[in-house]
Amino acid sequence: MAITAVEEVKQEPIKGESRQDGPEAAATISPPTGKEAPQKRKHAEIGGVSEGSDVEAPPSKSQQTYKKDESHWILDGNILFQIGNTRFKLHRSRLTSESNWFQTLVEQRAGRISETPFEYQDEIDKVLNTAETVKGLDLLYLDLDGAPKAKDFAALLTAMQSGIDYVYSPPDFDTMTSIYEASNFFDMGRYLNFCTTFFMEKFPDDWKSIGPNPSPHATQGVRIGSRYTMKGILRHSFYDLARSPPLPYPILEDDRLVPGQATDLGKLRSKELIYLLNVQKQLSLAWDSVRSITENLSDNATCKNHHSCPA
Repeated sequence: MAITAVEEVKQEPIKGESRQDGPEAAATISPPTGKEAPQKRKHAEIGGVSEGSDVEAPPSKSQQTYKKDESHWILDGNILFQIGNTRFKLHRSRLTSESNWFQTLVEQRAGRISETPFEYQDEIDKVLNTAETVKGLDLLYLDLDGAPKAKDFAALLTAMQSGIDYVYSPPDFDTMTSIYEASNFFDMGRYLNFCTTFFMEKFPDDWKSIGPNPSPHATQGVRIGSRYTMKGILRHSFYDLARSPPLPYPILEDDRLVPGQATDLGKLRSKELIYLLNVQKQLSLAWDSVRSITENLSDNATCKNHHSCPA
């Protein structure tokens, strides 16, 4: 079938995506070995004015307006994180027990450096450069290129706190996507595997599982499959997206678009859209071939004009 060409899709991973050898690979946590603490960073001059001048410096980031994430503000938490203007108060040990990324961050903040270089040390350095102390607690900013947004991080934290609830009430597709992207960035293998299983069940690589109607989440399937090298869901996702209903043109404000249409298509990269067009072209050619084969099966006037053909 021409659609098998989709399996050859290879995407260059963008920042924060496809950072593990495979989506099934779980993060491993190895205890760091002690080494000398890094030198303390010098306080940068603000606006070209040194600390000793009489000019009043602007307030630090921690003093600027922020909002608490009420669902993830633990009263006895011992570390603060902020993404955008959303701040979280969490337990260090809970994060470090699940994530090699957070373990490395916390260890280096305490001055303990592992002898084995960390793969994403540049990210750790950028976060450590933002470190402040607020009421005796470390405040670290996680605003990195390709890093999860606040809502994605919150979805991951919810899964960590009450994941057992998902046995009875699974999260929706958007929430699962948020958990996957956040767990991928922060190297949380257990949650990464949970989401991978979910996506494989939604887009199994088996033509027998293809239903009469395309999935409304086909666009997200293409985006996740191509950017995180999850090839097992690509063929089904591309096929569902290729046979989705056409978009209205021009698109008016009154048009109510279902998931998988214009708003989702706008999230695809140009290379992914090109592959989609190629799949649609191959499907069209395959349909033309089927039609040409069947056109001459009934070639007499009697058969064309009556409900049944003579034997």
